[in-house]
Amino acid sequence: MPKLLPEYEATVGAIMQRTEGLSGNEPGDPDKVAGVIFDLTQRDDIPEHLILGSDALARVAQAEAIRSDVAATWEQVSRSTDF
Repeated sequence: MPKLLPEYEATVGAIMQRTEGLSGNEPGDPDKVAGVIFDLTQRDDIPEHLILGSDALARVAQAEAIRSDVAATWEQVSRSTDF
């Protein structure tokens, strides 16, 4: 880790340490990702948004569930703005 000014140790330093701790512990395999992306260049039916990795799938599913709950909770208010 590069030397930081003392003023940045608590903020930037903490982020840098956390990031360094992730290196080599990622759930995804970069070689597999590259292979999938390459394979997609040979297709015509590529997705608009590509979700790669089980960690990404879990985060997207969580975000979609939250978005769906908010939409259901506020459905009446949303519909009340129509003509």
